[in-house]
Amino acid sequence: MKTSTSNFALKGLAALLVVLVLGECFTRLVPPHEDMSPPALKAQEDRTNLLSIPSLFSWRLLARQKHDVYFTKEDSFRFDLPEDYAHKVKWHINSHGYRGPEFAWEKPAGTTRIVIYGGSFVFDIRTVEGMDWPRQAEKILRERGHQVEIINAGIPGLMSFDAVGRLFTEGHDLDPDYVVICNKWNDLKYFRSSEPLSWQMHPWAVQSDPRFEYQGALDRWLGGVSQLYCRLRYRHYESMRPPEFVDHVNRSDFKNRPTPEALRQYRLHFQMFADTARDLGVKPILMTQPLLIRRDNPPEAREIIEYEKVEFSHEQLCEATEQADSAVRSVAAGKHVPLIDGSASRVAGKIPFFTDQVHLNQTGSLEFAHVVADELEKIIP
Repeated sequence: MKTSTSNFALKGLAALLVVLVLGECFTRLVPPHEDMSPPALKAQEDRTNLLSIPSLFSWRLLARQKHDVYFTKEDSFRFDLPEDYAHKVKWHINSHGYRGPEFAWEKPAGTTRIVIYGGSFVFDIRTVEGMDWPRQAEKILRERGHQVEIINAGIPGLMSFDAVGRLFTEGHDLDPDYVVICNKWNDLKYFRSSEPLSWQMHPWAVQSDPRFEYQGALDRWLGGVSQLYCRLRYRHYESMRPPEFVDHVNRSDFKNRPTPEALRQYRLHFQMFADTARDLGVKPILMTQPLLIRRDNPPEAREIIEYEKVEFSHEQLCEATEQADSAVRSVAAGKHVPLIDGSASRVAGKIPFFTDQVHLNQTGSLEFAHVVADELEKIIP
């Protein structure tokens, strides 16, 4: 009886080994032949993402090293991808940690330098390299005879207070003639709370991801010898990840309202930005951020507005955006600072110009570049 059981166990083990060997051979011989080990996956992840570092004076900064960010499959619905899109650059980050080509840290003689601060809207994440609206506005102004240089200082995720910190800790070293602040959507995420902002914001930090990091010596050894194992471990950790976006079926159920405390904090950021710029001998320009959000948005527009990210219903979100714009306009008027009223521009609220509630598409970016160039031309010499 024991012999029979042992033979059965040995046969089962042998069958398992055959399956594993065949599976390993199939994995290595049948396309795609991509390496699925954690180090290889981490290299691919770095290739398709911005390299960021924590910062004491803003939520995060882009790494001060040249790096290109390449297209991914997830970009397909936002970009008109070329045939070999996987090998095409989406964004270029220069050695100073700004989107765009290299520029001299010292301002060239005879040049009017403009630095534009903001989040992903200013960075313009839905446009390919060279087509972000700050760069296109620069091109338009140069074609009109203005010797200008516009630096895109947008970083995805940053709020209005980040612009203040970046201006007095680094921006002034760029010797800009004008600095522009354009932030709203990221700030709106905190408009529903009456808590001080210091208790709501937490430092940005690189999160450990087991998909790209070995979890012990055995995991490292198995990952080094078996691609079948690497694929199985990746699927396991991928299945454990929470969804990035969970739709809220009843979007009208949100009962939050923008609080006076949050609005007062938001206004303070723009006041400080204007005062800091002037104390540094720089001319400030305030800009209201154009969004798709409008009280008269049709159903097709409301379908792509991510109310879940701010936890406001449509009416409450409209109230919040209107109050934010009013605050920026009042600061500009009270401090006699030039205002580019993007929220009142021909781009705001128009579905053909947006990919979601905040980010412009290629057409919208070019159109807004013309808006900004027209307004800057009234301000700069």
